[in-house]
Amino acid sequence: MTTAIARATSCIGWLSAAALFGALAACTPSQDDAAETDAPAQVETGGEADFAHQSSDLPVDPAVRYGRLDNGMRYAILQNDTPSNTAVLRMAFNAGSLNEADDQRGLAHFLEHMAFNGSENVPEGEMIRLLERYGLEFGPDTNAGTNREYVIYMLNLPDTNDELVDTGLMILRETASNLTLDADAIDRERNVILSEERFRNTPIRRWNNALTEFRYPGALVVDRDAIGIPEVIETAPRERFVDYYENFYTPERAMFVVVGDIDPDQIEALIETHFGDWEQPEDPREDPVPGEVVADRGFETGYFHDPEIFTIMTIDAIRPGEREADTAATRFENGLHALGNAILERRLDSIINSGTSPLIQANVGYSQGEYDFATRAGILGVSQPERWTEALAILEQELRRAREFGFTQGELNEQVSNMRTALQNAAAQAATRGAVRHR
Repeated sequence: MTTAIARATSCIGWLSAAALFGALAACTPSQDDAAETDAPAQVETGGEADFAHQSSDLPVDPAVRYGRLDNGMRYAILQNDTPSNTAVLRMAFNAGSLNEADDQRGLAHFLEHMAFNGSENVPEGEMIRLLERYGLEFGPDTNAGTNREYVIYMLNLPDTNDELVDTGLMILRETASNLTLDADAIDRERNVILSEERFRNTPIRRWNNALTEFRYPGALVVDRDAIGIPEVIETAPRERFVDYYENFYTPERAMFVVVGDIDPDQIEALIETHFGDWEQPEDPREDPVPGEVVADRGFETGYFHDPEIFTIMTIDAIRPGEREADTAATRFENGLHALGNAILERRLDSIINSGTSPLIQANVGYSQGEYDFATRAGILGVSQPERWTEALAILEQELRRAREFGFTQGELNEQVSNMRTALQNAAAQAATRGAVRHR
């Protein structure tokens, strides 16, 4: 099947705020009511913040203990006894496939596998057996993930006895800087990675990569799909693994999180014990430029064909935009976008549910600071193959109708009610939120 894609730098997608402000006035407090509320705290802007809340006027959760070691590694600890006697450990690095050189494409992901193939204190082949002795299963309880911007290692502990908790931190400390990256072990793992690359080479992945290239031509993000390319996976020497590992697995890029039925004082002491001797490089490598949006590119259309994919259409509006601090003002603005998108999506769903529409599915989205250089608003539709022109016309007409005539008070009331209910449910369940994602 085929997919049609359209992109513009004009603000066709920024319908939410303009269309909502008038109707939203009926849902907001009066000036007298607003005057009685506390003014937001001033955001500290001096220096670089260690944590997002340090550059925000939003209150921080007092139950979370935040800290930073002398080497720059940050951590967060939350005592949570739901479910009891369990805990989760997460170690993330703010480096991913975007940080690879051309001859390292795929090595950020490859390193995930090598974390289970030998370190200074855990010989090759022993890691999985060690975890299994404590009741952890590889996959459900022990896993990792890599994308363009970060890598994360995950341990779900089925018990919080001192020995297992200490072992979990030891394993992640080994991953942080003690991997041996044995050349023979790397060679033995190559076919595993190649098999994964073939497994992931799906029509949707090929379409998504083509769409990324259409949206951001010439950008580094286009050539940094996390799975990499077979040529590098097959031939990259050990030295290129070590280069990435030593430059991007560093304390200042690391964030360690522990949530569970634990004693925060004990965990904080263990973090210092295990990670305090980890040294930050004197001249750490900087992040590359992921890409840029060409502001005067204008309106363009594209076409991608794959015989195995269904018929998809996208309409995007893209403009330059970095990520913004998580403040009350940002959340309010994002809330407006979410409400507008939800109303438009609700209209499209009604058309789909009529039973006669060429559309099968439709989604409306907004992404602020995508890859930290682009802000994108878009509509995606899936249609019956032979009726794609009708489907595209519906998407365009509904977008135009929303931009020209806005939304009704009834539509806004419905989505405000849905948003309020979701937020109230989340707040009500906060005390009993689970620390471990169940299998």
